Amino acid sequence: MAQHYDIDMIHHVCDYNSYYKEGVKNPYIDHYTYKIMDLKEPSQRGHNAAILHFAPKLNSGINALANSLNIRTLQIAIVPSSEKDKRSAGLETLITHINGTRVIYDPNFLVRDHTVPKAHLGGDRSYDRNINSVSVHNAPSKDIPLILLDDVSTTGNSLYSCREILKNVGVKKVYMIVIGQTV
Repeated sequence: MAQHYDIDMIHHVCDYNSYYKEGVKNPYIDHYTYKIMDLKEPSQRGHNAAILHFAPKLNSGINALANSLNIRTLQIAIVPSSEKDKRSAGLETLITHINGTRVIYDPNFLVRDHTVPKAHLGGDRSYDRNINSVSVHNAPSKDIPLILLDDVSTTGNSLYSCREILKNVGVKKVYMIVIGQTV
């Protein structure tokens, strides 16, 4: 991950080649494809290995961000699943592996209020889809920088819309980080 963090950029741990591209098995899938798939699904045999693979990379990036801001505490909000009441066990577990920086995480910082079609299955990837289906149930501190975390970003719309939602409740600095950026 980066050593300098632009607040308007989506920072990522690795490139992500989706398993399917335009309905056909992607010939460029690699070990990151499988690691991210395992991270997303706790029932997968490789889930714990994916946690152990990504945790040090995310930890290093978060500590670099905290150091660059000359702070010791960051907040984290996770972009909610497309399913109402579904949480990301993989991302939540990764957060527990962060050390060196104090992290404030609350699953109610961002909540999906109603289920929407999954984007990777052809659902609407629009900015408005998220603005209209996600809300803040427990407001983060306005003055502590916040990391907006997601597993994969393709268009960035989920991140940008969730960032706007957080800024609308007063959070001053929101940094966007994903595990995999679709290439």
